[in-house]
Amino acid sequence: MDVDGIEHLILSGGETVRKQVTELAIEVNEDFVEQSENVKKYCEKAGLIFKEKRHSEMFEVNARFGNTYNQIWHRP
Repeated sequence: MDVDGIEHLILSGGETVRKQVTELAIEVNEDFVEQSENVKKYCEKAGLIFKEKRHSEMFEVNARFGNTYNQIWHRP
């Protein structure tokens, strides 16, 4: 999921869907504390467990997005 910084807002309204998915990849900018904390809260509330985060090579050259990752969440 990549919706230009409002991932946490999308997750807040998708409780039914969150409880049905088996895995979720979501872009998170860790410098945006509200987004980062709420993504974690909504994923954990749905029973998803953090698996890993991946950094896109395109962000390595741009300091503005240096702490932006694709987080992978899964259902055990």
